[in-house]
Amino acid sequence: MRPIDGGKDPLPITSRLHSNIRNHKSVKKMQRICFRRPFIFKIISGEKTQTRRLSGRYQVGEILQVNNTEIWILITKKYRQRLGEISMQEIRKEGFSSPKEFQDAWKKIHGCWNPSMEVWTYEFEVISPLYCMEAIKRCRSQE
Repeated sequence: MRPIDGGKDPLPITSRLHSNIRNHKSVKKMQRICFRRPFIFKIISGEKTQTRRLSGRYQVGEILQVNNTEIWILITKKYRQRLGEISMQEIRKEGFSSPKEFQDAWKKIHGCWNPSMEVWTYEFEVISPLYCMEAIKRCRSQE
């Protein structure tokens, strides 16, 4: 790997960008969102653009690092929903091809399937670290 900034900066550019994002004063706390490995591949390929969580901790507009990877997502929509109300279109956005496949994955992760359980649904899009820096610059210009 070739050093950047005339050899003064030993970090690869993505690590430097991540560091700048984490340390910027407009970022109160850099959050990570965790996915199991097969889901990360679906996120990268664009098959997965939605996730359901028991917690409502993430907010629309928030930029999250996926696990400890170079993948960043932007939360674009958030809403509450009962598990049993998930549509076929939403199942596809979750990266699955059938309700049974989604239910089996949910049971494997959470231990049971309860169609009346309310969960938080998050829609997201993958973004680049450079987009993160642009978002920080916009925050800075509004201060």
